[in-house]
Amino acid sequence: DYIIDAYLDSDVVYPLTQEQQEYIQLINDAKGDIVALLVPSGLNGDMQNVVDYPCVKANYTYFYGGYFPLILNGTLRSYCGKLVLNQYSKQFNLNIENQIGLMENSDIHTLMPKRYIQSNKATYGKVLFIGGSLHMPGAIMMAIKAALRSGVGLVSAMIPQCIYNIIAVQCNEVMLYSLNQDDDGYIQDNLDVNLLNQYDLIVVGNGLGRNPGAYGLVRQVLACDKPILLDGDAIYVTSKQMDTLNRNALTLLTPHIQEMSYLSNVNKEEIRNYPLAYLDKFQKQYNNTCVILKDEIMYIHDMKHYCISPLNNSALAKGGSGDVLCGLVASFYGQCKDGYQAAQCACIVLGTLAQYCVAQQGYYSVIASDLIEGLKVVLNENFSLFDE
Repeated sequence: DYIIDAYLDSDVVYPLTQEQQEYIQLINDAKGDIVALLVPSGLNGDMQNVVDYPCVKANYTYFYGGYFPLILNGTLRSYCGKLVLNQYSKQFNLNIENQIGLMENSDIHTLMPKRYIQSNKATYGKVLFIGGSLHMPGAIMMAIKAALRSGVGLVSAMIPQCIYNIIAVQCNEVMLYSLNQDDDGYIQDNLDVNLLNQYDLIVVGNGLGRNPGAYGLVRQVLACDKPILLDGDAIYVTSKQMDTLNRNALTLLTPHIQEMSYLSNVNKEEIRNYPLAYLDKFQKQYNNTCVILKDEIMYIHDMKHYCISPLNNSALAKGGSGDVLCGLVASFYGQCKDGYQAAQCACIVLGTLAQYCVAQQGYYSVIASDLIEGLKVVLNENFSLFDE
């Protein structure tokens, strides 16, 4: 039923011998599930020149002990299959100023913002979403619904007039402001910036588009002194005017690998191979930011802390999953007023949601709306949150 692969260790020397290559091929040809210990045979823990030689393609990799760049690597991680991590791998020594923490589902019990018996909507945060367009009304809608389902106190939204009725019908709990739009149905940069001061967090980017007005709008938002969460098109727009990230208030960003490439001006494969190195470089240049780098493994970095979440699965590789994550980050920030904690909570909850929805529906059928619906089950069944 299982093949235990402990043939070659993590400091394998290249070139592989003919005998080593033949054994690796035998392992890959076996019918049972392959469980690799530490690393699949043929892979070097430091990611050295493995592509020219056969490697074991494991179904599971049981990882323990010290840090290997390999397990954080997006290009070669597919050889590892599902990571199985034990208590000795909770902290990785990266030879940098801080350690990187590994998040598990159970960590949510200590990280999740508490619910207080004596409280009101202001206790759990006021969040403003800015975005949406004629062609992408669903993005901001999903972000809003995810925020509402995960406990935020009050949500408002600034949207173009053309989708006002759509959002009003779908999101009854939201206070709406309609903004002028261009001929293609995208928001123009005509914000009343005084309204921004009413909120604990401003979220911009979901379904925003990359029209000329988006550049002025994002610049207006980032010029205020409130915490900002940039998602989707707002990240792309910001990458073309990076001076806007030099601000005193916190800026949260949720880029995927391609968007991180825009922000860093580095090839996306380089970022996928060495994500923490490029996050570290980015943080040193824009040090009042907290970044969630979205990939199969989620990376969180705010200059003081590093953390990864390996809880995601391929069911999330669909449009709308990032909008749900954005809504979760916004909601948890509203509740705890801490960017790093909010990012951790959002990643753990999203990973738990993905696991729950896959158990119910399988990998193929899960869509972003299912994740939002799953919140009321996952949060209710897993977390006891009240604190007197």
